[in-house]
Amino acid sequence: MKILAAEHSNSMHQVLRGASQVLGHGILKAHDAREVMEILPAHYPDIALIVLDWALPGVDGSEMLPWIKGDARFAQIPVMVLLSDEDSAAAIEAYQLGASECLVRSSTEQDLVTRMLECIGRAA
Repeated sequence: MKILAAEHSNSMHQVLRGASQVLGHGILKAHDAREVMEILPAHYPDIALIVLDWALPGVDGSEMLPWIKGDARFAQIPVMVLLSDEDSAAAIEAYQLGASECLVRSSTEQDLVTRMLECIGRAA
């Protein structure tokens, strides 16, 4: 299984790659909404989790999440949203749009791994 990292930052991609390896999953990288819209339909049967940057270039999380959850092929894939800060309004919006989890980008790698594992476990 793989984790789709929809994230604009290369350094965060590295953190997500490490977290994915700890969990025994491969990683698919998307740097913007266009790449998500290309990768997800091609690989969705093998995707265990989507990690979505709320500030994704092109189409932000508030537009990307409804696109993901509105497609029956992807609707059951858990989505963990990465927020730039502890913006409770953004977190509430993300949960209302179907996010399984929200996490501040500055969280520790251990917290990231734990939350990713919880998201994957809830979906199983």
